Amino acid sequence: GDNAEILVDRWPTNYVLYNKIVDFFHESEEADKLLQKRNSKKFHAKHQNVQRRLNNLLRPKGHGCYRPALTLAEDLLQRNDNDSSALTLLLLSDGRPSDSTVFKNSEKEAKDILKDAAGQMASRFGRRFSFSTIGMGSNQEFDTLQTLVDTARDFGGTGSFNVPSMSCSAIGRCISSVATSLTKTQTELTQRGKEQRRIRRCLRENTRLIPLLTEVVSANDFNIYMNSAVQHYQYRASEEGCKEDFIVSRLQHPDAAGVAMKKMAFGEGAERFAFQFFEIAKDGISVVGPPLVAKENRFISDNVLGSNWDARDKFAKRFCKVQLAAGKAAKEFNKKLDSLNNLNPDVARVNFLDCSIYYLIDPDKDEEFAVVVERKLDGKFQKWNNNNGWHVGKDNVEKLPSLAEVDDNESEKEDSEELGTSAMKPIEIDDGIFVNKEEVAQAFSHFSYIQSGKKMLICDLQGEFCRSSKTFNFTDPVIHYHDARKEGERYKQVYGKTDMGQKGIENFFKTHQCNKLCKLMTKGFIHVN
Repeated sequence: GDNAEILVDRWPTNYVLYNKIVDFFHESEEADKLLQKRNSKKFHAKHQNVQRRLNNLLRPKGHGCYRPALTLAEDLLQRNDNDSSALTLLLLSDGRPSDSTVFKNSEKEAKDILKDAAGQMASRFGRRFSFSTIGMGSNQEFDTLQTLVDTARDFGGTGSFNVPSMSCSAIGRCISSVATSLTKTQTELTQRGKEQRRIRRCLRENTRLIPLLTEVVSANDFNIYMNSAVQHYQYRASEEGCKEDFIVSRLQHPDAAGVAMKKMAFGEGAERFAFQFFEIAKDGISVVGPPLVAKENRFISDNVLGSNWDARDKFAKRFCKVQLAAGKAAKEFNKKLDSLNNLNPDVARVNFLDCSIYYLIDPDKDEEFAVVVERKLDGKFQKWNNNNGWHVGKDNVEKLPSLAEVDDNESEKEDSEELGTSAMKPIEIDDGIFVNKEEVAQAFSHFSYIQSGKKMLICDLQGEFCRSSKTFNFTDPVIHYHDARKEGERYKQVYGKTDMGQKGIENFFKTHQCNKLCKLMTKGFIHVN
């Protein structure tokens, strides 16, 4: 019909809920029997108690409309905005929705309204929201379900569209798959600790509608910061090895007088939001320079004592420091590649994007906050491994080594204590040896562990692969840090919330398969006094 009803609201998922669902089933069976009795010839008007009982029983009735159910579902989901809560909306249907008939719309108008509802939920909840659908019947009847799932994905959510065969076991497998996906998301959201952190309120934009070229910006879509409302800082590292620090710098483009930051995020990671970002001219609307990306802490407070400004400032500075450390390791990796004689010139090199910090002052609230800014990648954004052991390119034939085996294999070598201390003597190898880009990415993570004296491992490699330059352009890496010499000290997340220390390093080597490049790149390290 034209309304929806809540049957179960926040019940524990144990036998209590199971028994309640069984009761619903028995009510439906009883309703069927009463309907048959009411429709029989022996039914008389004096049997009004049958009708009253029928009205109080749970049973399907009226048209199957999606709109009221989606509206009610969004209201339920909004009751918890905690980061540790994975959200799933499961929609089951036995045919096309009846919204156009009940609400007197054309089929296109009805579908657009439903798409807006799905997009609104995904825009609000982002990556922790999954929209799953199960259609029972002909595939041709469920194009609306597929459209709703696609819309949720466009706004940063996840989802699945299923049309199982008409059997309890097939439908059960679909529901089990949805539950598994929910558990996976829940595990991802809580794997870095049990504390619950509130997500910053932020809407996500439809990624399909992002223009390829932006020449002017509008105050309707962007927050504008001009002149003294913006300051640019770069993290400079001295070539002589002096301590790095943040230094005030001019805006990147010589004609820039301000910046514009999109109000809605186009990307969302485990720890941060990503926004379209541009430097703009004196007129306050004309874009100057290349498109940029601003990244901001995903959480309102990141367990930093003091104001929310402290948390955002710490996030921005830590991001730059992690990216710079990874960039140093990448340069050493490329140098080591260059020292390999007869290496196929098409073997990929590794690079991490340069980043800086922009401090912005909101003129309405008179508040300053920090964002990390780097250039926008032009190619397809991909991930080659993560910070929990997953990686692509598992077609190697070598046995999976444990971390202990890796250490045993390297025990005869003197490990480096600093970055950039490998012996750069040319290593003779077979003519024209070639490894694919997936193997290069995994070899770099392995290399970072050995090259750092087995103290840190760089992973969560994501970004783009530029075919023209044959170079990885990585961003937002994770560094797991553990110093065996300080085993007794309390574990500290040296490189932020995603730094899982020894556990993170072990997770990488549990699934890592050494390739030819791993062996070549981890040879020749010398001890530094």
